[in-house]
This record gives sequence, structure tokens and C-alpha cells, in this order.
Amino acid sequence: GSEHPLARAIVDYTKRKYKFRGEPTGFKAFPGAGIQCVIAGVDLRAGNRRWMEQGNVAVSAEILQWMDKHERGGCSVILVAFNGNL
Repeated sequence: GSEHPLARAIVDYTKRKYKFRGEPTGFKAFPGAGIQCVIAGVDLRAGNRRWMEQGNVAVSAEILQWMDKHERGGCSVILVAFNGNL
């Protein structure tokens, strides 16, 4: 599991929203970038745009534009990918 409160919240939310059962395995946190783990056989990757690029997760131009707008407004945007897909 995660000791980072935000990472724990992302994993907990994901489990509830997508009805994943069980605890994450292979949990790894990468400070300043994101997290990765497996929940119910699904690879989960959550973090910033750089973290997605490093994991070869495609981020559409529309999502990048939305992110830019919110980041310019002072928000931190976290992307979540399942099996390599946002």
C-alpha cells in the first residue's frame, strides 16, 4: 500500500469507482511523478503528464489543452491510466 495520503486516496477512489476488489500489489511511488500498482489484475498508473509519457501512455491534444488551462490556473492535474489507457 501507499504511505502517501494523495496516492492512497487515488487508489481508494479507483477501487470504489471501478469496483476493484482486493488490495493493490507491486505498489511503487515515484516522488514528483506518480505511482504504479496492480489492482485486480489491472495495471494502474497515476501521476503527472511526464509520468504518463515515461509509461508510453498517450495523452490526447484535447486533454493536454484542458491540463494546460487548469495548471495555468494553479491546479495540479493528476492523470490515471488503466492498462496504459487514460
